[in-house]
Amino acid sequence: MKDPGELSESKKYSKWKSLAPVLYDWFGNHALVWPSLTCRWGPVLDSTPRHTKQRVYLSEQTDGTWPNTIVVANAEVLKRRVAVKDDMFQFRDDNKPPFIKKCKTIIHPGEVNRLRELPQASNIVATHTDKPQVFVWNLDTQLARQTVPGAVPSRPDLVLDGHKENAEFALAACRVAPYLLSGGKDTEVVLWSIIDHVTSLNQARLPLFTVSVNHGMCLPLCCRARSRICIMQLTRNIHGYFFSTIFLALT
Repeated sequence: MKDPGELSESKKYSKWKSLAPVLYDWFGNHALVWPSLTCRWGPVLDSTPRHTKQRVYLSEQTDGTWPNTIVVANAEVLKRRVAVKDDMFQFRDDNKPPFIKKCKTIIHPGEVNRLRELPQASNIVATHTDKPQVFVWNLDTQLARQTVPGAVPSRPDLVLDGHKENAEFALAACRVAPYLLSGGKDTEVVLWSIIDHVTSLNQARLPLFTVSVNHGMCLPLCCRARSRICIMQLTRNIHGYFFSTIFLALT
């Protein structure tokens, strides 16, 4: 028998909703037709005493009858002590408020598992899908597309080869230089330098080097700090699962 002291999921949700003005400086929701596997902030476009306008990148994972997409949008985030309390906890789940406006849709070749922006040029992003390649996109120059069933995918500005098997999740962009780091099911970590392609992405790019992580699996997180890259690895043997860390020096 269910413990009467336990709140139902709907009551927990209502409780959280009523506490939104206490928990957050501002809260805004935007209903999507399809779920999103990844969402990232882009550059700040404008800032006023009331709000900050910032670019947002997110994906749409469809059921296969409609194309998978990258959505480029602008979000107006209200600053502290500006949001109205009633607006924060009386929102509707299916609402699409004017705070988020879609600017462009790009049709992606397969679902977007991960998206990472390049710190040196945040209009350039890399994506992982269920393929060995890493796709690089210049979101400023890519054409806006209409999402219709059977639409041909957009053409990436750069395709990075190096993995022997699918690379689906582990993806990072380095802060020290225009480097992209990827981990795949082939238990390899591949590093590419696209320093010559930040302004002109027009050809395939081979990896700078590849590191094998033995028989383990790269986690979805590849950390980076200053001149080192930290790779978290998950390994399994007869005793269970183990974590290990690999550090690579970029200088």
